[in-house]
Amino acid sequence: MAASISGNSPLRNIVFYILTVLTLLLTIVNAWGVLDFINISPKKGSSQISKEPSDMDAQLLEKQAKIVIGGIKFFNKNSINQDPTQMKGMANLIRSQYLEGLFSKEALPEGIFSKMGRASLRSRVVLRNWFDIDQGTALEELKLRQAKNAEPVDQLLIESIQNSNKTFSEEERKLLQEKMKWMGNLYLQKNSKAENIDPEFENSLNKGFTKFVIGAVFLTIFALSSVSIFSISVFQYLRDKFNTRFVPLNSSAHLLEIFCVYMAIMLSGSLIVKLLVVHLGLKPDLKIQVPIIVGSLLALLFPLLSGMDFKTIREDVGLTLDGWGRALRDITTTPLLYVGIWTPFFIVLLIYASILSALKLDVSQGGHPIVPILTQAPDNFKIALIFFLAVVCAPIIEEIMFRGALYGWLRTRSSAAASIIISSLIFAAVHPQGPIGMVPLTMIGMFLAVLREWRGGLLAPMIAHACVNCGTLVMVMFIFR
Repeated sequence: MAASISGNSPLRNIVFYILTVLTLLLTIVNAWGVLDFINISPKKGSSQISKEPSDMDAQLLEKQAKIVIGGIKFFNKNSINQDPTQMKGMANLIRSQYLEGLFSKEALPEGIFSKMGRASLRSRVVLRNWFDIDQGTALEELKLRQAKNAEPVDQLLIESIQNSNKTFSEEERKLLQEKMKWMGNLYLQKNSKAENIDPEFENSLNKGFTKFVIGAVFLTIFALSSVSIFSISVFQYLRDKFNTRFVPLNSSAHLLEIFCVYMAIMLSGSLIVKLLVVHLGLKPDLKIQVPIIVGSLLALLFPLLSGMDFKTIREDVGLTLDGWGRALRDITTTPLLYVGIWTPFFIVLLIYASILSALKLDVSQGGHPIVPILTQAPDNFKIALIFFLAVVCAPIIEEIMFRGALYGWLRTRSSAAASIIISSLIFAAVHPQGPIGMVPLTMIGMFLAVLREWRGGLLAPMIAHACVNCGTLVMVMFIFR
């Protein structure tokens, strides 16, 4: 049997085809959390990965509130009075649009409060109190959480909302400020007559609104640039057509083997880390992931076992420059293409978000788990490590495996259009954003696969992938930190 599956035999190809399909299915199941691999008889005293709802919403709510209340203050003659009858036109517009977008029934799918983390729920309660909006089921959900797991700050919050005449002691004010930070100060600003409010509170409103103005100016410039570059690209295509440089291989079985081994390394590494976290009490840390991610490149060496030389392997996956002039052109023009592709990408995302909203689906469920790690990173080293993994490692490794090995294998068996779509769907499916993240990730994958087909090598897709990840991380840092 060993001899019958050696080399490039049909049986060997079938075996690796089946192994690839199975590995992909298990990877998707693991990434999407369809099966819970980590809560299997954990060792007593070990730390488990939390299953509590995410509190990312709390950070976003705080940033939004600073911008909105800061804007109201700016346009309302330095007053943060929330009485709509006393507001100037722009201040009232900001308030009404914010409340419509955040607190309307259309913006809150049924049962949304039960899915929120505790800090997010507190923030919702505080903001409803600040803007004099009926608490609805938000306060009731907080009471349910308090009944299951009592916390002094929640008890204080519930009591003070139910008794608007409550006077806060010095200890109670400190409790709100320590546990709820800025939101605690916002609540005290509304409900306490004491002067012992964090002096940085109003300064934070000014900074929040300034950040909003800077962001708005940048997005305007970015949008205009994107539309211009996209229009020029379309005109260039219609006039001259883009000459694709990808040349399908005559034999590509080794490319599928590389991709299969890569997926197996990533899947087994992920499961091993989860089991170590549960059974040995190992603290989840990004540094644990680095050897697995970098080590997955060993999959490139697998065809060596069949007698192939590394130069052939490297060229077959697309690790070629084809001259320094072409490489320099890829380096300089690919970031511009990234800016230009945002025009159709943004339009599709708007339509997709509208569909999700109509279906009462929570868009935040499509977020990447690296986002809360980045926003809560305690030091610059961890932030630098995240950027290194996302902007350097991921573009190199994922492009070699998805646009190099997988796309190269598909391209020998199907058209460019079919290969682009299939490879992009697989690329999206193995990411941890789940079903909701499929559409944006598939679009990104298609953009990268088109670059692979057009430019022939992997340099342009790698640069574009780095731009996508870097742009996303910078945006998250700007919003949340």
